[in-house]
Amino acid sequence: MTELMVALGIFLLFSSVFTASVMQYLRSTSSTAVRAQSASNVMMATQRMERFISYSNSIGYATTGGSSGTTDKNTVLIYSAPSSGNDSGVASASVGQCIMLYYKPATWSSGNLQDTGTLYYQTADVDSTGAHGTYSAKHALLNSITNAPTASGLSKADLLTVKSTDTLQFSPVVGQYSGSKLVTSNTQVTFSSRNSSAADPSGGAAITYAACQ
Repeated sequence: MTELMVALGIFLLFSSVFTASVMQYLRSTSSTAVRAQSASNVMMATQRMERFISYSNSIGYATTGGSSGTTDKNTVLIYSAPSSGNDSGVASASVGQCIMLYYKPATWSSGNLQDTGTLYYQTADVDSTGAHGTYSAKHALLNSITNAPTASGLSKADLLTVKSTDTLQFSPVVGQYSGSKLVTSNTQVTFSSRNSSAADPSGGAAITYAACQ
């Protein structure tokens, strides 16, 4: 009986170690998969952002309450003149374009992520007078974003930072919980416009991002 109890004890010990090892492996595998998916999503969004900015002429924050209102750091306006191309990179001879980037921030409480945020974009044509048409429906550019002013660590950074009228910094932190652990992937990229100094082809006053408000 004693030998049986000892053997059973050894078996249970090794079973516990084996189970713990398997659980650790599964958690590690899950975290790796989350990071890989997040990194892939960030890369695709970054490539699209690069196209938006490269063909633009003017970049700036939107304002709430009119042109002299409060700066909205979650909304960035991008204007591309007719000769500069649009978001697909195809030059247009007669129509300019506005791109509106809007970030719905993540929600944090007491240092814990409650809900992730989403970055959207909308487009609208701009005529020669600087008047823009109706914006398109919102399209999700990047999901599962954790950036928020109330966040902790890297997630506290602003997602969109206008450095100047021809430079935008993009600092996404993307991820989700794997078990009880928040697993994220992040990057920081600065985009610059190639057309910020281009002259207005119509010879009139230059149109800026303010026309996209």
